[in-house]
Amino acid sequence: MPKKNQKNMTIDDLAVMVAEGFNEMQETMATKENIKRLEGYIGSLSADVNILKSDVSILKADVSGLKKDMNRLNNSVKNYLELSDKRYLELRQTNAMLVKYIKLIIAKTKISVNTKDLESIL
Repeated sequence: MPKKNQKNMTIDDLAVMVAEGFNEMQETMATKENIKRLEGYIGSLSADVNILKSDVSILKADVSGLKKDMNRLNNSVKNYLELSDKRYLELRQTNAMLVKYIKLIIAKTKISVNTKDLESIL
């Protein structure tokens, strides 16, 4: 095998290579100033996260209150509808009884009245 022509490296060449490596590494490394700036950003973000947590907690409480209010309102409407239906049936029954009595009075007194109008009440 033939030997490749290699340039002999001197200590100065090696020192230059090492210095260039350190310079490249230094460019990519964070400085104390960069780290302090990042710590400031992190502190600010941490404060913002705490504020958001507090806001979310308040919203959860508000939503929980709204759910309770909606349940109370729903129950109230159900109760009202049940009472309304009950009252409607009572009134309908009362009307039917009144029509029956009016027809009976008409029949006993022999008054000439069109009873079809009474039927429409029911």
